[in-house]
Amino acid sequence: MKRRIFDKLVSYVGLGLAALLLIFGGLLNFGAAFANDSVQSQLENQNIAFPDAAGMPADTKDQLLKWAGMQVTNGEMARDYSDLYIWEHMKGSAIAVMGKPATYSEVSSAYMGLVRGGSTDVEKIKQ
Repeated sequence: MKRRIFDKLVSYVGLGLAALLLIFGGLLNFGAAFANDSVQSQLENQNIAFPDAAGMPADTKDQLLKWAGMQVTNGEMARDYSDLYIWEHMKGSAIAVMGKPATYSEVSSAYMGLVRGGSTDVEKIKQ
């Protein structure tokens, strides 16, 4: 193969790869924008909002202050809402019901066991 033909072949392959990468980049950008818009739309429809600073749990207040009084509209806010705000409420409820921190599944299992046994006495769950 002559050098001139080889150079043209390599140039065309490189040009084709560059065009392919541009197409892939555009598609990936479109996908990311679509996912972001979809998440934002869903979160806005749910109308979830952080409480004002006074209503935040003491243990996670420092991490949540940046979101005080704001509506949840993106993934970072949703993660903080679930991992920090809801978690503190669940932990407080579990301590009130079971006397110790417990997961939702543990509290629910204890309660359902009592209900199936014919009782709804919360004091029995603490035991």
